Amino acid sequence: MKIAYQNEVPEQVMYQRFIGEIGEQNSDSGALQYASLCTSQCVIAAYDQEDLIGIGTMKERDVQKPLMDIAVSSSYRQREVEQNIKKLLKAACQFG
Repeated sequence: MKIAYQNEVPEQVMYQRFIGEIGEQNSDSGALQYASLCTSQCVIAAYDQEDLIGIGTMKERDVQKPLMDIAVSSSYRQREVEQNIKKLLKAACQFG
């Protein structure tokens, strides 16, 4: 299976399904809330075919250490999805 990465906010339906799968559907705060993602300048979404399997966002908190929030489906944690999202966020989101 080939994993694809996109520098855009996923569709809300896909996002809700993903959050339900990772068990955060009751979370009321945090950078991975859909409204926050829609206004973020820096989002990377990972897909396995049509399924959203990971998502990350980065905000400028400090030039030396920006704040990243990343969530990856448990069945993909061994496939370096989180590491790839981190690399792509750093490359796509140059702050300063």
